[in-house]
Amino acid sequence: MSTEAAYLILGASRNVGIHLFHRVGPSLAIATYSSNPIPEAVHFDALSMNIDHLLERFPIITNAAILYGETDPDKCFTNPDWSRTLNVDSIRRVIDGLTRRGIHILFMSSQFVFDGVKGDYTEDDLPNPILLYGKQKVEIERYLEHNSDNWVVLRLSKAIGDSPRDGSLFPNWVDSALAGRPSFHCATDQKLSPILAADVVEAIVRVMALTLRGVFHLAGRRGYRRIDLLEMILALLKDHMNVQTEVVPCSIHDFDLPERRPVDVSMRPDKLVSATGLEIADMEQVCRRVIQRYFPHSISDKEASGGDPTRKPR
Repeated sequence: MSTEAAYLILGASRNVGIHLFHRVGPSLAIATYSSNPIPEAVHFDALSMNIDHLLERFPIITNAAILYGETDPDKCFTNPDWSRTLNVDSIRRVIDGLTRRGIHILFMSSQFVFDGVKGDYTEDDLPNPILLYGKQKVEIERYLEHNSDNWVVLRLSKAIGDSPRDGSLFPNWVDSALAGRPSFHCATDQKLSPILAADVVEAIVRVMALTLRGVFHLAGRRGYRRIDLLEMILALLKDHMNVQTEVVPCSIHDFDLPERRPVDVSMRPDKLVSATGLEIADMEQVCRRVIQRYFPHSISDKEASGGDPTRKPR
């Protein structure tokens, strides 16, 4: 662990945080965990510990990414006092400590700052959350705006991995189909702009290196209905196995959820792409990569036909 690390990753024990720490490395970053220890990281419980004590140990830090918090909207709603303590109160204290030292702050916000009425949101659209989780995110966005001049907000869409059994959307669907799941009830009305998890990490690295300021949307190039994503991955899976899974169309509101979900939270990433030069993978590419990693020894049609995609293999 380096005492000269320039980056602080608050919340590196899961999801985006752990991938970011792996990418940046312990020579350049100090990573923290709360209840799930990870190698070469330090313990920091935002509910009970003072960020100043951590910053005193590592005085060279110039950039901090705030990635921790409860990100499950249902848990936020069913535990409103606890989720507010974690997602709002503790992050405010962290922001204050970072601001006193002039550290550039990256805060990970969410697509759920929008009400989902119009979709295709840009940074010029005003937030209007209907989920408690989204309201907590907006509260921190506004706190940064009024209490610091050295910050960047990334509103994240749904991050999707491309490795087998990584717990993200596509691998989960493939795992379920391989296990013989008879049917998927899938929403035809919910729309989002999913983005490859590796592209999320790359974006964060570039944003911190450039010390960008302001609000940016961290999302895929286009919006997809959830059912379109499911049918996309199942169609590719059928090239490798006999898939008997039935897709049952429904509404997102047919699921037993404690809060009514916003329908179309698709966002535009143009501002971020322009500022960073980030190349964002298409979901079609991601789907193909997922299937290739589940079936690494399969021969594609193109390979088997000697490069002619119109000729089927024998």
